[in-house]
Amino acid sequence: MINPMATHHRIMNNVAKTHEERIERIKQELKRKLQKIRNIEKKINDILDEINTTIQKCIKEGKKEEECLELKELKRKKVDLERNKEKMIKSIRLTYDRR
Repeated sequence: MINPMATHHRIMNNVAKTHEERIERIKQELKRKLQKIRNIEKKINDILDEINTTIQKCIKEGKKEEECLELKELKRKKVDLERNKEKMIKSIRLTYDRR
């Protein structure tokens, strides 16, 4: 004869194990995405440093900000990285806010 309580416990243990595995996968995915965001932030900070250095260089050369092509390119890169960062944050929110 089948023991219903033993069956119930076995099923509940399997369910708990499955949930633990899912939670662990979600944590790993979240860590990976957060690391990507940290990398993007580091790149943004590096570009901000480059922008400041370039501004000083342009000032020494007597160029206006609009005339400094290198500065325009750095600002464009910064905007692209910030947009990418926002997309990552939005992706995380969409993925984890509904759970």
